[in-house]
Amino acid sequence: MNKRKINLLWVNPKIDSMDAGLGVAIDWLEEFSKSVNKIYVITNHLGCYKPKDNIEVFSLGGEKKLNRLFRFLRFVKIVFKILNSKKIDGCFIHMAPIFAIIAFPFTFLKRVPIVQWYAHSHSSMPLKIAERLVHRIVTCSEESVSLKSKKIYVTGHGVDTNLFVPANGMMSSGRCKSFSTIGRISPVKRIEDIILGLKKYSVYDKNFYLNIVGGIRDESAKNYKEFLIDIVKAEDLSSQINFVGPIKRNEVIKWLHKSDIFINLSDTDSIDKAILESMSCMVPVITSNLSFKSILTKFAPWAFIEKSSPDELIDSIKAWQTLSPSKREQALSSLRDWVIKEHSLKKLPFKIIKQFQADKEN
Repeated sequence: MNKRKINLLWVNPKIDSMDAGLGVAIDWLEEFSKSVNKIYVITNHLGCYKPKDNIEVFSLGGEKKLNRLFRFLRFVKIVFKILNSKKIDGCFIHMAPIFAIIAFPFTFLKRVPIVQWYAHSHSSMPLKIAERLVHRIVTCSEESVSLKSKKIYVTGHGVDTNLFVPANGMMSSGRCKSFSTIGRISPVKRIEDIILGLKKYSVYDKNFYLNIVGGIRDESAKNYKEFLIDIVKAEDLSSQINFVGPIKRNEVIKWLHKSDIFINLSDTDSIDKAILESMSCMVPVITSNLSFKSILTKFAPWAFIEKSSPDELIDSIKAWQTLSPSKREQALSSLRDWVIKEHSLKKLPFKIIKQFQADKEN
C-alpha cells in the first residue's frame, strides 16, 4: 500500500451538492481523490453531482424512492462486483454503520479493512455491532462517540478552510444585529432556546434579526418547525425571524458572511461542522455544545453558555458586542487557527487513509 496510490470503496448515505448538510460528502470525496488512485462510491441517494475522473458513483436508488429490500439487494450486488473485479485496498463507511455490517462478509473474504466514520453522541445498536467488525472507527472528537473502544481514533473534522474564510471587514465589526443558526431543523437543535433567548434580548435591542437556515427531513422535523413558527408568532417576532429553508452546499458561506453572530445550542454535544465553519470564517459563535467548551474556555470563554440559559445567551451577545477590536480579532484569529490545525479538510485524507494500514486493535 505504500508503493502505490490505493483504491477505495466508499459508502455513504447521500451525495448531493444541493444539500447543505450532507453535501459535505462531496468536499471530502474530492479532497480524498487527490490522495488515492480511484474511489468507487456507493451512495443511498444520488442527487446533483458531477464526479471527477477517478471517482465512480453507484446509486442504490434512494432518490427514486426504491424500497429497502431492492436497495439492500443492489448494495450487496455492487459490493460483490467491485470487490471481485477491482483491487480494493480499503472500505470507508461514512456515517451509517449498517453498511459496514452488510459489507463485512464480502470485505472479510477479500481481506479488505473497513474504516467507519461516526460522529454522534448516541451509540446505536448498528454501531455497537459494526465496532466488532471494522478495522477502525474514526471520529472528529472524543466527545463525538460515546462508545468505548480501542478501535476509535480521533482525526478531527474536515472543514475546507480555503473556502470558509472571513468576509472583508468582519474582524473589526462589533455589530450584533444579524444572528444565524445553520443546520437541519430538528428538536435536538433546540432552536426554541435561541428564539426565546433573543426575545429576552429584545428588551436591550429590538433591532435584530435571526436567520434559521436549514430544511426538514421527516415528519417529526415538520412538526417541530410548526412548533417553532407558533413560538415566533406568540412572541411577536415574525418580522425579525426568517425561516430560510434548505440551501445549496455552496451557499452556506454566504449566510455565514451575513451573520454578526452564529448561535448553536444543539444537544448533540458532538463536534458540529457548522460551528467549525463559522470559526473558520471568523464569525463570532455562541454555543452550549460541550465539545467546544475547552477550546472556547481558552480563547473566548464568554462564547460558551450553559444549556437552556437565556440570560447567559444575552450576556454572551453583549460580551461579543463590547469587545475591543484588538481583543475581538485575537479571539477570532485564535479560533480560526485552531480549526486549521485540528479540523482542516486537507489533513483529513492522510489521517484516515493511515488507519487502513494501522495494526488492528483487539
